Amino acid sequence: MRSGGLHRTQHTRRTPHTPGTRDGYALGMTPLLAAFIGLAYQPGTPAASKPSETPVATPTAPAAPTKAPESTIFEPTATEVVASGLSFAEGPMYKADGTLVCCDIRGDAVYSIKPGDGSKDRKPGSGVETIKKPAGRPAGAALDAKGNLVLARFDGTVARLSPTGEVEVLADTFEGKKLNMPNDVIVARDGSVVFTDFGKGDGKASVGHFGVYRLDLSGAKPTLSLLTKDVTSPNGLALSGDGKTLYVAEYGNGTVKSFAVADGWTVSGGKALIELNAQTSEGKGKSTPDGVKVDAAGNVWTTGMGGLVVIDTGGKVIANLKLAGASNFCFGGEDGKTVFITAGKAIHSARLKVAAIDPKKLPGATK
Repeated sequence: MRSGGLHRTQHTRRTPHTPGTRDGYALGMTPLLAAFIGLAYQPGTPAASKPSETPVATPTAPAAPTKAPESTIFEPTATEVVASGLSFAEGPMYKADGTLVCCDIRGDAVYSIKPGDGSKDRKPGSGVETIKKPAGRPAGAALDAKGNLVLARFDGTVARLSPTGEVEVLADTFEGKKLNMPNDVIVARDGSVVFTDFGKGDGKASVGHFGVYRLDLSGAKPTLSLLTKDVTSPNGLALSGDGKTLYVAEYGNGTVKSFAVADGWTVSGGKALIELNAQTSEGKGKSTPDGVKVDAAGNVWTTGMGGLVVIDTGGKVIANLKLAGASNFCFGGEDGKTVFITAGKAIHSARLKVAAIDPKKLPGATK
């Protein structure tokens, strides 16, 4: 672009340039302007109008439903009814000989069942055999090293039931006051009997607090000691594999607590492993943990959230099996891959992908 051309436009009236002018500005811009004008206006061609209809989107296939992650613990098969017709099934225990022991609180009985006998429609008197009736309203059962059943009973006692049917009361008072409502019981590796007292008395004739107790049976007479009263409506209980952690279900608080167990059965801590009422999954709302077990991997199992809940040691729910009315359960089966669950008037079973218990460690297994 020349300076003379620019100088002239500042002092004289500029006339339209015609094709062929030697002005560099005109030679450079005229074709571009012509092209632009030709696109903007074409004689005889009407301007395009906007369509009045809204463009219709091309239909797309609906998204496939999101599939829930498959459980790493429970088989996808449905639960099966092992027995029915009970009044209120509780405290199941599977023995190494293939016998399932079950308490019936309202029916005031202890029963035995053979889940592997191929029977169908088992009921009391038909596939559900009576071990003891009346039985002191039993709620929890365990087996000691001599093959005796140890029962936590709602009549306020913990008793031993021999294979021949004799009953011996092991504990019914603490510091001169009656126990309230023993609920669940375990036998530790050293032979100690540990149980929960679910009730709370007036503090005069009966013990005025909830508690977890230990019975030492090593002496000439049973010795009862209080492990902790830092619990609310204690129900199920279990020890970790190494015996250093005690888990207790607080029925009233919807919480599972963990306690450290030191040498000499000194118990401390009492922190919440999980508060089931605070869960935001399907089981949100009041959730009442009842039975408690620890599996071979160290996970803690309890009832709540509409069935069974499996919790890792960090307090995270890792599996949930839906079963209405589930109250207590036990591990069993020849391979340790079955869980038996009490729920109201029936006992159910569910298969597992991994063994929850080593069959060699089932109650009554030969050491």
